[in-house]
Amino acid sequence: LLTVTGVQTCALPISSLAKSWKRIDDKTLEFELREDIKFHNGNKFDTADVKATLDYLLDPKSKITYQGRYNWVKELEILGPYKFRLHAVEPTGTDLNTLAYRFQMWDAETLNALPDKGDYSRLAVMGTGIYKLVSFDRNKGVVVERNEAYNSNSVKKAQIGRAHV
Repeated sequence: LLTVTGVQTCALPISSLAKSWKRIDDKTLEFELREDIKFHNGNKFDTADVKATLDYLLDPKSKITYQGRYNWVKELEILGPYKFRLHAVEPTGTDLNTLAYRFQMWDAETLNALPDKGDYSRLAVMGTGIYKLVSFDRNKGVVVERNEAYNSNSVKKAQIGRAHV
């Protein structure tokens, strides 16, 4: 969950969307989410988004190329709007790194409104990151702009206001 944890150059986890996390036992991580995070469309980020993302990633009917990256997750236990526990099938020493590099959180409201949830990254490109997509044209390129609502403990505000790639 690069959007729940990030990683410093020395490979120590750092907070991005999580206020805190702790290991409950060898198969359980507990996260408390920050309450000041919003998706690019203005929707607040909370445990409903984590649940919707994991439900999609873990659904055997989802057409995900590398679904095996996520099958170590047994279940998500919601403890409140900004707190959850992630239970693993078995103990794993790579859970935080996997969350940092393999999990991108999706907006539950947007994801659930799509007839085919597999279209999320194609039709509804949005996250909580430093830049947001303005337009994409396969012939003209991509335009992104600084996400003015971006709020991170670990990353500086974007220096470039708008870019056409």
